[in-house]
Amino acid sequence: MASQILEKIENISSFLLIGIPSRGVYLYKLLAKYLEELSVPQIKNACLDPTFYIDYLARVGTRFA
Repeated sequence: MASQILEKIENISSFLLIGIPSRGVYLYKLLAKYLEELSVPQIKNACLDPTFYIDYLARVGTRFA
């Protein structure tokens, strides 16, 4: 998958790798490691946690209520 990313992305310096917990974080860290092994400079990466915040739940409710 890392080699396919390199083939498809023209400007790898503007590439951002994002992982979503829980399995996505492991995957993006693994991909970043493989991309570095393929002599790509440090890839920008981030973890995005889409869970709601407590104050938001108070306003809209939950599906469990």
